[in-house]
Amino acid sequence: ETFVCIDGGNDKICIKNINTNFGLKEAKHVIVKNIDFSGSTRCGLYVEDSQIDTISNCVFNQISSEGGGGIYAVNESSLDFIGYCNFSGDVSDAIVFTNKVKANIINCYFENCRKGVVAAEKVYVAECTFLKCRNAFYEFGGYAKHCIIDSCSYGLYSLSSYSIFDGCYFNYCTQC
Repeated sequence: ETFVCIDGGNDKICIKNINTNFGLKEAKHVIVKNIDFSGSTRCGLYVEDSQIDTISNCVFNQISSEGGGGIYAVNESSLDFIGYCNFSGDVSDAIVFTNKVKANIINCYFENCRKGVVAAEKVYVAECTFLKCRNAFYEFGGYAKHCIIDSCSYGLYSLSSYSIFDGCYFNYCTQC
């Protein structure tokens, strides 16, 4: 079943069968599962000043946006778990976080993205695959572990001095 649940204590709101342009502002304890955000012209999921517990098994395909992306999180947002999501098919920027966003990205697939993960710091990325992305990690200051970066123009671009890459595999990148 496709659903988004926003838990406001005893009150629970479930929104079913979302297809595009969904935003959360000042939301807490949100679970987003099995949503197809494909084809959005602005961004798939916009998060502002929110606490997201889980984003899992979502699809962000063919999202062409300027200043947005598959997941675009700003200000004091926290995304505890983004996992098993697919970002592919000419996605502009797959995941974009501003400076104060904290997030964990686990076991996601990125293909043909202009930018895979754009994040200043406080972001953990593990077991993800980046295939044919222009930039797998862009302006990245987080920690990446056991990721595969394959056939990307720039595997790593404009990194912060805080960047750590542990056990990542780089294959056929033009400039890594």
